[in-house]
Amino acid sequence: MLSAAFLDEQRVELIAEEWCDDYRNPQRPTSHCREIAKELGCDYLACDPLEVDWKRLGIKRRLQIAAELGKSFYPIMSFEDCAKAKVADEEVEKAVNETADAQIADAKRECFWLIKLIKHKGVEKNTLMICGYDHTESFTALLQAVGYEAQNLGRVTDHLPERNS
Repeated sequence: MLSAAFLDEQRVELIAEEWCDDYRNPQRPTSHCREIAKELGCDYLACDPLEVDWKRLGIKRRLQIAAELGKSFYPIMSFEDCAKAKVADEEVEKAVNETADAQIADAKRECFWLIKLIKHKGVEKNTLMICGYDHTESFTALLQAVGYEAQNLGRVTDHLPERNS
């Protein structure tokens, strides 16, 4: 979990996240990052497009791309899902992620995030954007390409205190 010390050290004013409320379900009624931001007194912004935006922007989901490749795809949406995933899914995921459709989908989503940050004045604040590992380098590069200072802090787990086993 993010700590107050880490947020203070990084002078974080806003926690933004690859999340939208369409992802809510009985097992996950809200974002963990939203809860952390609230606990630590930090602003929060969910950045991922809503389902209506995915359709409006013509963003293809990984499941659709896999189906077009004639493959079944089991997306990992939670830590619990990791236990269910099979090695074959990794091969399908790699094949899906290497398609132009997947790369276009990621680029559209990252542009959507940037627009949300701009509208929320997140680019004027010291913002911590939490996103999947496959977006960290490309989103950092996008922010820098349009003139914003940005750095990739790596995985959140790199900043967690060590636990005694």
